[in-house]
Amino acid sequence: MKIPDNELAPLCERMKLAGQCAAALRNGSYSAVKQNNLLDSLCFQLEHACLDARRTAERNREASGMMESKPEIELSPPYGEVEITPKGWIRLALDFPLPGRSFLSGTQYLTDCVRRLLDQRRDDLPFFASAFTAVVEHIGPGIRGPFDHDNKPFQSIINALKGMVFPDDNQLQMSLGLFSLPDGKEQCEVFILPLSQAPAFLKFHLETLSALSYPPGFPGR
Repeated sequence: MKIPDNELAPLCERMKLAGQCAAALRNGSYSAVKQNNLLDSLCFQLEHACLDARRTAERNREASGMMESKPEIELSPPYGEVEITPKGWIRLALDFPLPGRSFLSGTQYLTDCVRRLLDQRRDDLPFFASAFTAVVEHIGPGIRGPFDHDNKPFQSIINALKGMVFPDDNQLQMSLGLFSLPDGKEQCEVFILPLSQAPAFLKFHLETLSALSYPPGFPGR
């Protein structure tokens, strides 16, 4: 079966534009404003290309034949993983830092990644009538222009979780905690657990902080 050209053409155009942004960044020397605009445009095109490719695959993927060989190893998504901890908590690990509001399309990509990770465990996902959601950003002292907490798209994560692991994000059914770990990694973890177990998570987080070997020059140590 041939995929219609009108589905592939927009994807090809986004990849072309992303390539032009990358080539410009590679070949030129620009002011901070121009460089930031090119970086934002590169992320915009690549993230939307990824979303377009996912939708195209879902619309056009054919059912596997009975005789078709299955891959021996199922590859994990390149953007993260999901697990149910021994305590019964949900842990999402996103293999990228949360974007700031300056990123044009980061929230759509983020929401889509979280929903796809949850779908992997849809059959055994816990559902909490009253939940505590902890968003843990892993950071390092070399980060450029750290964002204030209110400039990060936490609401996009909450929107993806709502209805799948807790009923709603109102104050009675979901409490939110924002945390940072200065361990030099560029990733983000999201823990969802019963609100009654929030003290256990806070203890776990403080123990993790205490065990860290802070990078030289990191403030607050």
